[in-house]
Amino acid sequence: MFSKRIRNKKLETNRQHMVYYADELDQSLLLDYVHTNLKTGVEQDEEKEIHLKKLLESGKGNIVIPNITVSTDKIREYGEYRPPEKYIKYESDVSNEYVLQEEDRRFLEHEKIEMADFQNVIRAIGTKEYEKLENSEVKERITNYYSKRTVKVIGNDDYDAYLCFRKRTNVPGRKTRRSEASTLEKLKRAYLEFSYIDKLLSLKNEQQKLNEEILSIDYEISGITDVLRTSCCPSKRKKIYRKLYRKEKVKKPLPFYKTCRSFGDLISDRKKIYDLKKAILNPKRVLSEKEIENESRVMSRINKTNHFK
Repeated sequence: MFSKRIRNKKLETNRQHMVYYADELDQSLLLDYVHTNLKTGVEQDEEKEIHLKKLLESGKGNIVIPNITVSTDKIREYGEYRPPEKYIKYESDVSNEYVLQEEDRRFLEHEKIEMADFQNVIRAIGTKEYEKLENSEVKERITNYYSKRTVKVIGNDDYDAYLCFRKRTNVPGRKTRRSEASTLEKLKRAYLEFSYIDKLLSLKNEQQKLNEEILSIDYEISGITDVLRTSCCPSKRKKIYRKLYRKEKVKKPLPFYKTCRSFGDLISDRKKIYDLKKAILNPKRVLSEKEIENESRVMSRINKTNHFK
């Protein structure tokens, strides 16, 4: 049994192709493209032929070959076959009629011409019957329209008048497994890139929606702040601004002498020991005038209390 192997067809750039997603494909059709590791060849198939194997081993017996004989019964009944002179014997089977399109129907409606008159003039063009027709405005209008229409169709690249008389045999280009694998990898890479683009577009859409919400909230906040400027006193206004913008007061760190009141606190708390070490190692700290005054006042109070004790 040979595995069914289908070559990848060449993609045409000037033709529209349908796009299918992976979940839309039938899984039974995809099995034809899966490579199976089957042993092929004449020797592998001959191992299963038991009767042929016995004949070859024994050397006796005959392999029956049928004799081909020509039967004359059909020739006597129907006569001998002779190729015809012409392939088209009756024109009614393959009549070359003009196929109306939407553009032709619009022309008939606009010019108010009947379908029968249009068909009669078209059939007579290029024959002797055309001269026998009555010379009228309808005949001239149809002739002018038909001549422009044929030039437009024939000038197109897709038009081929003698396509039906040719052998429609598509000779595919020679391909190797290496080229097939490379095209498959390119298609996979393109599929991943398109999926990434789709995800980026969805994320960009969400980002735009969030930006619009932020703008609307900022607009509402600016409206509230404009009202507060004229309606509230400065102290209340500051509190409301802090709540709106979530701004807290910056607390200054307390000096070491305010946190440590006794020697027992210093022994039991390791953090205070670290703060004391830090204060000792940085004696050249630049203090402001207010801090110096505050420290002197505190030290004077501590000295007074210790003196009375």
